[in-house]
Amino acid sequence: MSKIVIAVLITVLIGGAALFAIGRQIVPATATAGVQTRMQINQAFQ
Repeated sequence: MSKIVIAVLITVLIGGAALFAIGRQIVPATATAGVQTRMQINQAFQ
């Protein structure tokens, strides 16, 4: 029983670390895309 609990905890921790690492890469890319899109829209209406 305790081995199952330890296995689940390790899986959750590794999964959380992976999501955190992926999130750190996606958030800046999303912000950059938003800035570029805003600049393109501003240029289109000038």
